[in-house]
Amino acid sequence: MTVDAFACLHGRSYTFATIQAWQGSGKINPYFKSDYANAKKVGMGPVDLYAFICNNCGSNDPKTVVETLNSELPSDFDGRIWLDIEPCQSPLCWSLNFTKNMEYVKEVISTAKAHGWKLGIYCSHYAYLAIFGTLTDSSIYELPLWYAHYDNNPSFSDFTPFGGFTKPYAKQYLGTQDICGT
Repeated sequence: MTVDAFACLHGRSYTFATIQAWQGSGKINPYFKSDYANAKKVGMGPVDLYAFICNNCGSNDPKTVVETLNSELPSDFDGRIWLDIEPCQSPLCWSLNFTKNMEYVKEVISTAKAHGWKLGIYCSHYAYLAIFGTLTDSSIYELPLWYAHYDNNPSFSDFTPFGGFTKPYAKQYLGTQDICGT
């Protein structure tokens, strides 16, 4: 996104940004550094990043994801990195084995924490059940949860605990919007 696009958003009272840094296809988003810099230039803060992780997608082994992204982080990065955990169909992003999926995410978390990352989980109730079933692990549910429920309601009144998460940190309540030409 351009500086002008971020300036427009900031002028409309959008005060923070979360930018995709890691694509599920097993590579860095080539625009994340410029997007990050542009958001910071207009005074947005915090500027967080998200990584779409999945264990059946390209070069997504935990060490590769974390080491590659860590080597590309801007020197002034001090935000949170959200692990985007959601299903996709083409190709199937996650194993059909819930335990294998849980172990994969736990390994991403432990590797990222070894680099000092502040982490959060982006996941919906539906996605959690599809990927982990009823399995839970404190290394996951102790992180802040940003959940998706596109109900056009910014409150947490719809939140139902899942996966060990008892309260949310943030909610995505609208789908894709065209604001400021983005």
